[in-house]
Amino acid sequence: MATVDRYEINRKIRNILVRYDVDTTKIDYSFIGNTAYLYGELRKNRKGDEFELANLEQMVKEITRINGVRYIQFDLRNWIINYSGMALNISKGKAAPGPQTITVGEFEPQGQDLELKVEKEEKPKDLQKKEKEKKES
Repeated sequence: MATVDRYEINRKIRNILVRYDVDTTKIDYSFIGNTAYLYGELRKNRKGDEFELANLEQMVKEITRINGVRYIQFDLRNWIINYSGMALNISKGKAAPGPQTITVGEFEPQGQDLELKVEKEEKPKDLQKKEKEKKES
């Protein structure tokens, strides 16, 4: 098996992030062993612009196609990206309770497309509580 150059894979991840206009000052990434790690906040460079879920899905797919990347671990403050069942789940909202790891081969075997399940934006519990209190008063 050929040795994977982690610096080359980090360069490829950075190129993908830049191509999708990710603010690279808010997100950190690294490749160690066979796992790509992305952590921090996933934002666009332009103020006020949010990611469209289709673009975010495509960006994740591109990272999974990098030779040598077997797992991707997301620990993002503003998006939850994980794999459950037979689908990639992406939802905007408060951070997941812990890092979410995706095994590349599980959801995209031999270049097949993956299914995207989009959940509604989750509001922090304190905002939900305040809204409930307003309705009751």
